[in-house]
Amino acid sequence: MLEPRDEYRGIGPVAAAVFDALDPRAQAEFWAELTGLPVTRSHPQYASLRQDGRFWVEFIRVGTPKRVRNRVHLVLASDDTDLPHTDPEGNEILGC
Repeated sequence: MLEPRDEYRGIGPVAAAVFDALDPRAQAEFWAELTGLPVTRSHPQYASLRQDGRFWVEFIRVGTPKRVRNRVHLVLASDDTDLPHTDPEGNEILGC
């Protein structure tokens, strides 16, 4: 559960999709380029993407790499058949 913050007010039932990251800044930059969403916050411990009026996509620093398939992943709606299969930290990328 996310702690209450002013930026989460009025967004709706899903305030943010939060992902573990060894390097939050690098993950945010990778996903920003892939999705076209702007990086709205960047800090060594976290980084965020957000389109105005929509929920946040947040990357939070963790100390150990992932070892199992993620239960949650982003699905990109794209006609681009050259999408990478994983991001720099091995998280699956699904395209539709």
